[in-house]
Amino acid sequence: MRIINKLLIIIAIIGSITSTAFSADKDISVGLGIGLNSFTYSDYFNVTNKYSGTVGSIYGVYTNLLGNGITPEISFTSHFNKSYNAGVNYNTNAIDAKIRYYPWNQKTYAPYGFIGFGLYFWETHFASAKTSYIPIGAGFTHFFTPIFGVDLNLCYNISDPNIFVGKVSVVVRVANFGKDTDGDGLSDADEARYGTNPNKPDTDGDGLLDGEEVHRYKTDPRVKDTDDGGISDGVEVLHGTNPLDPDDDILCIAVGQKILVRNMLFETGKSTLSKSSERTLGFTLKAMQSTDDIELQIVGNTDDVGTREFNKQLSQERADAVKNWLVGRGISKSRLTTRGAGYDEPLVSNNSDENRQRNRRVEIYRTK
Repeated sequence: MRIINKLLIIIAIIGSITSTAFSADKDISVGLGIGLNSFTYSDYFNVTNKYSGTVGSIYGVYTNLLGNGITPEISFTSHFNKSYNAGVNYNTNAIDAKIRYYPWNQKTYAPYGFIGFGLYFWETHFASAKTSYIPIGAGFTHFFTPIFGVDLNLCYNISDPNIFVGKVSVVVRVANFGKDTDGDGLSDADEARYGTNPNKPDTDGDGLLDGEEVHRYKTDPRVKDTDDGGISDGVEVLHGTNPLDPDDDILCIAVGQKILVRNMLFETGKSTLSKSSERTLGFTLKAMQSTDDIELQIVGNTDDVGTREFNKQLSQERADAVKNWLVGRGISKSRLTTRGAGYDEPLVSNNSDENRQRNRRVEIYRTK
């Protein structure tokens, strides 16, 4: 029986993997699940020793094609499990193959129906036998991440109404055979899941492939600057800083380049720093404290409300407010210069209240 168990496991796994030969150009992946069965049964091996009850699996192995395995709606799955009920000395080994039908697009949550064919190998204290069965049922797979998920289904044996099975398992994607049109390391199916462009290897234009961002750097492939620190993810990776930490972005600025200080916004006509602005400036402060040879120019900017002279003065006051904040926390004045640009260097057109808010900002240039 141990040999049979091993053979059944091998058949269950190979069955799913070899079926990819029918769909080499489709977006598919192979999943492996380990979980539990619970099924009701009636024992007819001996009419004088008839038992009924519930059997729980000791273990189960489930393999299935996730995504578009055979067609966009149809996928293959196989299953092996060993069950035991100590109360009646009842053992089974089961193997089956099923076709799943997914009526909707498979993303994180994928309901399905299925039908298949399988074999039970029964053992009790008084008899053993082999029984075929035809499972039919429904379930769903839910992925919490692109790799890990759960699978739940209910199965009715139409060839033997005495068997009704419920299954819950943890599913792991163990192999990917997905079509990758743009060669970025993400299958087209995963691109749809993440919202990236399957025809553009670097969706956000930050210098990193979408697959690198997802699998290696854990950055957002749709956003050029994941940590919103002012430097693109690709530049941070190139300089060895952390693209998930905004504190170190300023260390990536080359002499002559600038960084937009995020969330450094001002109310109309004012140069007072808000609490949120002070938190944002903390990133710049930490960078200057960690590297003594950095020198910066702080440039204040305004929207187009008011005269040019007024906005020149206001933008200078905003730049000075940032400088004074840094100096008050130990940064030498000699490392900081300021300039007021007024409304002459808008970030966006001053055609809406939202855009005017974005133009009331501070930019920092590295001068050394």
